[in-house]
Amino acid sequence: MNVVIEPSVEKSLDAARTSACATLFSSPPGMLTADFLHPLTIGSREEFARLQSILRGADYTEKSVCERSGIPSIFDFEPRQKDAYEPQPFRDRLDALLRVLMHGQLARRSDLLAVLDSRELDTFESLGVLARSPGDASLLYSTAVLYPIENVYVASDRPFPPLPDWSGAVPADVVFSGISRHTRIFLGSIPRDPCESLLDLCAGSGVAGLIAGANFAKTACVADLGERCVHFSEFSRRLNGLGNVSSAAGDLYDAVPDRMFDRIVAHPPYIPSKETSILFRDGGEDGEQIFRRVIEGLPQALAPAGRLHCVTFASDRRSGELEDRIRGWLDAEEAEFDVVVVASELRNRPDAAIRTLTRGEKLKLGESGETLERLGVTRLFYGSVMVQRKPSARAAFTARTFRSPRTPLSAAEDYRRLATALYSPELVANGFETIPGLAPELRLTVTHKPGPGGLIPQEYSLRLDYPWVSEARTEAWIAALLSLCNGARRVGEIYDQLRQEGIMGEETTPADFWGLVRLLAVSGYLELGH
Repeated sequence: MNVVIEPSVEKSLDAARTSACATLFSSPPGMLTADFLHPLTIGSREEFARLQSILRGADYTEKSVCERSGIPSIFDFEPRQKDAYEPQPFRDRLDALLRVLMHGQLARRSDLLAVLDSRELDTFESLGVLARSPGDASLLYSTAVLYPIENVYVASDRPFPPLPDWSGAVPADVVFSGISRHTRIFLGSIPRDPCESLLDLCAGSGVAGLIAGANFAKTACVADLGERCVHFSEFSRRLNGLGNVSSAAGDLYDAVPDRMFDRIVAHPPYIPSKETSILFRDGGEDGEQIFRRVIEGLPQALAPAGRLHCVTFASDRRSGELEDRIRGWLDAEEAEFDVVVVASELRNRPDAAIRTLTRGEKLKLGESGETLERLGVTRLFYGSVMVQRKPSARAAFTARTFRSPRTPLSAAEDYRRLATALYSPELVANGFETIPGLAPELRLTVTHKPGPGGLIPQEYSLRLDYPWVSEARTEAWIAALLSLCNGARRVGEIYDQLRQEGIMGEETTPADFWGLVRLLAVSGYLELGH
């Protein structure tokens, strides 16, 4: 049986990842001065401890920010640039922190001193979080945005200038905000089970590595090509007091030479661009150049039984589906790795997807559609890619599915675990002892056509809408097999009955039959129990 995943498009790809900095990127030339290019000071341990105490004492937490802003999630926050240059008094300390550090509002020193004491305000200034207006020392602005995500504080660049008459240039390694739809997807796809060592590649603000170090990784390293990104992540690391987290600058794995990690997470740049002008955005001519190099470096950087968890935008091509191309990038060592791909969004028209992905941005991407056509791109993919070094001596496997819109982001990890269990040596050896049951949302459609004596069943199709989206045409004997999977019979019993009744050909070996049952299970149609 040939199972082909052909889901309908869940929704159009959007420009969420780039739109967070749309105002900054689309501003007229000369919007940021040289002083703006190096904000935030790496101060003393005591200063960072004092700043953390101020933030926590004001209940500056994700929960409180969301409640005060009237939003369901921190990722739904949007800064109010409209009112940013009109200083207003503050209700309380939380109001001041929210409006100045997240909304980027200009503040009078006297208004800040109404809710903070002078030593607290000096701490913000000494660490470079707040700076005085060159034209009026009584006005202060935030040099960066500083916000709570989960139980850590993260610093990144402002989405718009701190003063209306600012001048300068946008740095190539501008630090992308951790508050975005795509960061939510990335963080939601990272499993939280404990690990010894984690590497956050293309880290930007370092939000993933910081959360890992604070919650489930014994050690974590935040690495990025942009020195500015590393500076920001180091500031955040010290502010959170995370002694088990380190920061490193370099081109992907060059930042951590001769080191291996049992967990690597990455959210690489993926916008197609011939030239790199913004590091967090531009992913080469086809958008896959950084992603490909992340994969190519795994044989040297991923420890035994280690895993990569990556969220990216990539493609299927006439030369091969995405998962097969990933295997090619692993080169001679591909047999050491399992490849699991979970799509969240798919587009069958690459040209339309590119236009949607870059909507509203002043990006020169007119040739992207032609480039994708030349490369033989047949479908664009957005979702999770997981590559794991085999945990045991068995054949490597490749698995792919499509996540239902109703399925949580964490389901990507659930699917990896399911596929790993289905291909484990123990289950392969005892597969005939398992008891298959039907997935609750499986639908079998039988199409009848006129024939001798009346309507005759001619076509059989399977469909699943949750937790995975899958659709396949099949054969009558597969429908008969599924009808026997009632949660009461073992696989071996079903095999014997199909053979005895002549429904299944005698040429089907036990190994072939188990392979079919496993395919139905990894596609989501069957659930295996004991």
